[in-house]
Amino acid sequence: MGRARTGRRLLLVLAALLAVAVAAAGLYLSGSSQPTPEALGINAGYENQKQSADGYVHWQPVEPTGVGLIFYQGGKVQAEAYGPLILPLLDHGISLFLPDMPFNLAVFNPDAALKIINEHPEITTWWLAGHSLGGAMAADFVYEHPDLISALILMAAYPQDSKPLNDYGGEVLAFFATRDGLVNSNEISKWQALMPAHSKVIMVTGGNHAQFGSYGPQKDDLTAEISGEAQQQFVREALLSVLESETTLEFEGIIESVEGNRLLIETIDYDLFDTAWVDFMPGASILDRQGNPLSLEDLKPETKVKVVIMPAIRESYPVQVSATEVEVQ
Repeated sequence: MGRARTGRRLLLVLAALLAVAVAAAGLYLSGSSQPTPEALGINAGYENQKQSADGYVHWQPVEPTGVGLIFYQGGKVQAEAYGPLILPLLDHGISLFLPDMPFNLAVFNPDAALKIINEHPEITTWWLAGHSLGGAMAADFVYEHPDLISALILMAAYPQDSKPLNDYGGEVLAFFATRDGLVNSNEISKWQALMPAHSKVIMVTGGNHAQFGSYGPQKDDLTAEISGEAQQQFVREALLSVLESETTLEFEGIIESVEGNRLLIETIDYDLFDTAWVDFMPGASILDRQGNPLSLEDLKPETKVKVVIMPAIRESYPVQVSATEVEVQ
């Protein structure tokens, strides 16, 4: 009898502990930081450009440029809190996409960008951005699908040790704030070791962790020395300056060899490099001089070509670059 009672008591204790754990997990997952009233007001101004789809919402610019930005929100932050940061990019012709994240945690849907990309073939250049946990999951996506994303934009975030991006050929912009209480800026050099050599680290002087979004103060964060509006404007201007002003580079050369899906090209009178391995960005075009489409099989050794590439140059010999267009001369 004593042993039976002890067993029942143990089961009751375990059941009570399980119930407490489930309740605590439910409480944690159900609570998220909400957009400020000011953020909701800004978002409302773009309501006429907003469209809902299965698994995401998106905004269409009046004059699209073919560039699409997918944004992964920070952990336990409602996605709408990033409207003030990204919605003004519509004025630059950039299409915007916010995927649905279960419990507002990108870790539960890190491949959300894949569905968006597959459903929008009209977008020829994809940028993927994320804040904090969302940035880490965006880096995970680029690790798994490097050929789909032209630029990765990290805000108070960095790749995981197990998924470094050293060989990624697209642009990487990493924003860190000097008043961030959750991310130690003294460790930036350690995180840079997980990124490509051509990555650009941009410090937001006076900014903090929470002000990459618009959801109010965050526990353990430091007090910012600039306004949230100023911090977000700085981020937008910096990323546009880098990604739009350096969209492509161009050179002429002679194809030395074709190996698989890449070309070895010797350049003609080009200062940056004399020889390069050239692979192809998603949606890259191969054309003749009249603009008619060709296939990779049409490119032969000793053919003169004009090549348009992304600005990221992977250091090796020969260097490695990614083409958006190859035109036979």
